[in-house]
Amino acid sequence: MQNLKQLMTQVSGVGRPPVLQPAEVKVQRVLAESLGAAGLTEGDNRGLQVTVECREDAAVHLDPGLIARVLGNLLTNAREAMQGTGRIELKAGIESEDHERTLVLRVRDSGPGMPEEFLRTALFRPFASTKRSGLGIGLMQCKTIVEAHGGTIRAESAVGKGTCFEVRLPASARSTFEEARAEARGRD
Repeated sequence: MQNLKQLMTQVSGVGRPPVLQPAEVKVQRVLAESLGAAGLTEGDNRGLQVTVECREDAAVHLDPGLIARVLGNLLTNAREAMQGTGRIELKAGIESEDHERTLVLRVRDSGPGMPEEFLRTALFRPFASTKRSGLGIGLMQCKTIVEAHGGTIRAESAVGKGTCFEVRLPASARSTFEEARAEARGRD
């Protein structure tokens, strides 16, 4: 019954911009919550090797629950794609350019990868999935959450060579949330 309620909540939220609750949080905390949400730990997970690299444990201003959900979804997709064996790398770091700080998050797996056609035409579309039992709403929701933060998400993948998702988020600009909210209100 709980799974059905979660599914209904997910499907009903498709297309609606998320309500952000930004807070200052350490990057390492978001990574830990994401791993837990995906049912993973750093190290060996019964044949699945998970590594975590956080170049600096800076404080960033974002919605920690929603970003943990994004990473948790990406980690879960990676785990499911590999069906129990392989490698997942979770990396985080801050990049600075022109006095702007950007939080860069990467989830890389050694799974089967995705066809280029699917990446180009369907990856972030609702109800498109490469999984037999997938609903195809998780990645669309990830994209919506990332864009609500003023960020970007992209994927690189090749059949037989694994997949890498990269999320880039403003790390310090509180005004990003106000801009994203104003833009979302303008679409309603």
